[in-house]
Amino acid sequence: MAMSETELWLLRQDRVNLAFFLRAEIGPDIIRLYAGAGDFPMAPNVLDPSGATYSCVGRWGEGMPDVDHLINGEAQALSLTLSGVDRETAKNYLLDRSLVVGAPAALGWCVLDDRYRPAGPVRWPVRGHLSQPQIIRQRKSATVMQRSVSVVLLAGAASRRRPKFSLLVGADQRRRSPTDAACDGVGQLTPESTRKWPN
Repeated sequence: MAMSETELWLLRQDRVNLAFFLRAEIGPDIIRLYAGAGDFPMAPNVLDPSGATYSCVGRWGEGMPDVDHLINGEAQALSLTLSGVDRETAKNYLLDRSLVVGAPAALGWCVLDDRYRPAGPVRWPVRGHLSQPQIIRQRKSATVMQRSVSVVLLAGAASRRRPKFSLLVGADQRRRSPTDAACDGVGQLTPESTRKWPN
């Protein structure tokens, strides 16, 4: 999607305001997070045809540090971390771990004007699935423990713990369907093999 003259002009300024969004379909719920202050009502777009409101990440922890971003870069996986979450949030995150793995998700961004309003549409350059959810604990002092929740967004259709492999293995398939053994023999296959399935 081509950028407007207004967006290009704003990107050339000394100070650039970008808004980042995370949309994840975890279980029956759709989680919508906005890396900024307050809530962000979003106009209808390709992922939310009726529009939606994205919640400030501050409601999910104690705020978000500055975002390092790369424009015109490509990545197969993005590691997303939210620091400063409380004990209850971390506990719920661990309980929902099985729902997080393989959940469809997307990372989007848009350019904001000097009054922090969208200067153009939200673009969703990274769409894929979530993987590797974890809690990171770091002791700050004898009485203070900082907790962070982390997850990897695998770009494209990959939804595996080891995305460099092109086939789902038994463990990956059982995360989606616990009784499905259709992929149990995949680990024995290579592009050069001609084994009879499922041996």
